[in-house]
Amino acid sequence: MQKHPIHRVKSLVVTGIATLILFLSGCQPATECGSWNFTGTPDAAGPDTYGVSDGFTFTPANCGQNCNCTADGIIQMVWVYDSENHTWLESANNEANGPAKATANHWEIDQYDSWGYAYYGLENDGVTFDAGFNNAGSNGVASVLNDDPGGQGNNIFFFALDVAVCHNSQTCQNNILGSYFWSWHSDNSGTVTTFANVTGWTSIEAEFQQAVTVWNTNWVPLSRTLVMNGTLVMADGVSSITLGQAATIPGLTDL
Repeated sequence: MQKHPIHRVKSLVVTGIATLILFLSGCQPATECGSWNFTGTPDAAGPDTYGVSDGFTFTPANCGQNCNCTADGIIQMVWVYDSENHTWLESANNEANGPAKATANHWEIDQYDSWGYAYYGLENDGVTFDAGFNNAGSNGVASVLNDDPGGQGNNIFFFALDVAVCHNSQTCQNNILGSYFWSWHSDNSGTVTTFANVTGWTSIEAEFQQAVTVWNTNWVPLSRTLVMNGTLVMADGVSSITLGQAATIPGLTDL
């Protein structure tokens, strides 16, 4: 039976995405100053979800460095595509401001509006990491990001890049320590399967730097006008930190 034109277009999009991932993953590997331990489980938190535990252990000798990082965390960048409706999904928790964080290629830093810092799980005091999202690691101690994206429906492609960054150090603060690409997709019935999981490469880290620029130049100024970006209850359930706006991401460079 001949496919309907929309199905042919959809097939071309899916094939193009698969080809793109295979091509990019074969590009110049990015520097990895440590090792990743990734686990992805389809439907871990319910239908149409993908449960993730992505841990990075910083080992400076792996890249010929000598650095003491007392706290490293992960900044996550995502790209979400609805191949049925041919649209990109650029909002977190149905917030309307996702496009302000998105690059021309539809990548964006993955963070709710109410969280003022780009680090996944970093609370609004700029110091405390909520371990339920991302505990802070250090030399030889893993920083583990926990995520369970989903609920967007059928025929979704979800790509993510986790970038490990030294958050606190006298010698290598704001240095990128490594990156890891993970992805999944849902089919016509909503069944979720792993798509491709590999360590990062230089061109996708360049896209990450574009997402950082967009966060700083588009999102930070806009966040001043959002009341919901003000107070966030912290993990202890008692204290709270008020921010006038989201925090600028400092310049990030490879270690």
